[in-house]
Amino acid sequence: MEIKREKYAWEEVSRFVKEKKDNKDEKKRFRAILRKLPALIVNNGLGQTLAFLLSKGKDGKSVEGKVYEILEKWVCDHKKTCLENNPSLMLSIMEGNSIQCMHATMEILQLSIWLKRFAEALIEEEGDER
Repeated sequence: MEIKREKYAWEEVSRFVKEKKDNKDEKKRFRAILRKLPALIVNNGLGQTLAFLLSKGKDGKSVEGKVYEILEKWVCDHKKTCLENNPSLMLSIMEGNSIQCMHATMEILQLSIWLKRFAEALIEEEGDER
């Protein structure tokens, strides 16, 4: 499973970098959010973190919205963990039982570590010379 997570994270970060190749500000924000994501989940919980991403990225076009979509796609499409009658990650977390929420939290936390690693590898930080 770890290899699938790794591959998915690589594909998503690579796709974002390619799509935003001329937009340094969005790439910088994407990198910053992904670097903070594991800590946000551990410190605030999955529900709060998802609510934060949704509040900043309601239209799905913002960097936060993109991060939410990446997480939702992994949990709901690849892991099939979202509730059958509700394909939304946020609503599945709110309506699911504690075991489902714990499982989703662990999945997203593990994925977020890979996303963070690849964002650090593929998106240059200010002052980097790549």
